[in-house]
Amino acid sequence: STRVMANGSASLSAGDVEASAAVSGESLELSVSGWSAEPSNASFEVVAPSGASRWYQAERQEDGSWTAEAPAFSDMGEVGSYRVRAWATLGGFTSVTATASAEFSAGDISASASIEDGSIALSASGWALQAKNVSFEVRSPSGASR
Repeated sequence: STRVMANGSASLSAGDVEASAAVSGESLELSVSGWSAEPSNASFEVVAPSGASRWYQAERQEDGSWTAEAPAFSDMGEVGSYRVRAWATLGGFTSVTATASAEFSAGDISASASIEDGSIALSASGWALQAKNVSFEVRSPSGASR
């Protein structure tokens, strides 16, 4: 007769993977690390506040982390919270291994208007991100808009 004398189990884990996303100008500095086995590839999926997404290829660094610079704001042009998913290929399978988020803020914008020599002088400042174009709507007391 056959008897089981001992048994055991094992589990496969991606490790203690962590991703980070930090705003740097109009870009996101992305990083992911902490796998128990070295991935053969890594990339980042960046999802804008509207749900639109873009992919950015990561590069392996000497310390084992994978990083990318994603010009997410200029690519998607949205202010708000961006979600980041770090994808990795481990053992021939590709999946999300970690997530992060970052916030693109318009800044603490203020506008002013003054009348000088019969003309209205308009100003806006306090942009956190470089404005590509700024326009002002001026309404007269009668409600006309320019």
